[in-house]
Amino acid sequence: AALRRHGIRLGPEYARTCTVGQLGCACSHLDVWRRASETRRACVVLEDDAVVCEDFPRRVEALLAEAGTAWDWIYLFYHPDCKRDLPIPGKTLVQRGFETWGTVAYAMPVV
Repeated sequence: AALRRHGIRLGPEYARTCTVGQLGCACSHLDVWRRASETRRACVVLEDDAVVCEDFPRRVEALLAEAGTAWDWIYLFYHPDCKRDLPIPGKTLVQRGFETWGTVAYAMPVV
């Protein structure tokens, strides 16, 4: 019912395998995205189990400043198995996108 309220319909395979927790998480993210769109403000989204460093706000501000305006999604997490060798010339904090999993922490621009 909550997904229908957002205009979302799950494909049959995902509907069979998706957990209640995954559905709840999806609904929470949709609510945040909708609010960000309505207020025309960028946002940072963290999962409930995300662990952030002490200077997280400063680091995010620096990252967003370096990214400029030409982005539509920025993952804000570290995992030792993630690729870290995808540099963008002239950037020190931002790297090219790579295949990953989950939505531990991310930033979305004004939409």
